[in-house]
Amino acid sequence: MATVIPFNPVGSDIDASVGVKFANDVALRLQVDFGPIFEEVRKEGPALGTNTELIVTGTIRKYRPGDRVLRGVLIGLGAASFRGDLILKDGADQRVLFSAPFDKLWAWGGYLGMSRGIEDIVSETAATVAATVARAKGWRPPQKEPNPK
Repeated sequence: MATVIPFNPVGSDIDASVGVKFANDVALRLQVDFGPIFEEVRKEGPALGTNTELIVTGTIRKYRPGDRVLRGVLIGLGAASFRGDLILKDGADQRVLFSAPFDKLWAWGGYLGMSRGIEDIVSETAATVAATVARAKGWRPPQKEPNPK
């Protein structure tokens, strides 16, 4: 079982709802993107503290939505960024099993810079975090069949 707990914002300038939404996105990805790697993915309530539970949580260190219009004007202006840490814990004893940072920046200029926002960055990061958890659990992406010549 995996229990995904809201990621804790570090600093008063980050709203707690960012960590809650991010955790919900990670839990949804774990439920639907990787097959039945967990019998259950919980995103409600505290951890149960069982031997078969993996706690997925972390911190949000930076959440800057940036400005699409400014990015359209000049590369680097209005950059959007999302940074934090993924922490995986054993459910029974709360021991940290794995910890890794994540860091996404979107600062392209022109039309390309305007095409993406913080919601895209957060969604991509949730997918990456879920894939990291899935790989740690033993999931492997399907192998491509070689093209016959």
